Amino acid sequence: KQPDAVRYDRQTIFGLVRERPIDIHKAPVALNKYITEYLTTKGVFEDEGTNQSATDTLSSPVPETDAVETAIPDNEKTEC
Repeated sequence: KQPDAVRYDRQTIFGLVRERPIDIHKAPVALNKYITEYLTTKGVFEDEGTNQSATDTLSSPVPETDAVETAIPDNEKTEC
């Protein structure tokens, strides 16, 4: 379990899901290890990035919903 998972920003959560290895959900120990390592190395809490990301979001002409629409489908991902 990740007790602080809800405190991470939107980009961190999307990145966590996008970069996951295929079928990692079938191995709970490996999944937990992946999540912990990802959040430790690449995780950004919402309150840490508020000042910088708020200005980036306001100046960006592209809506945030495009991030979901451009995600790579599972069948096109390659294994690492």
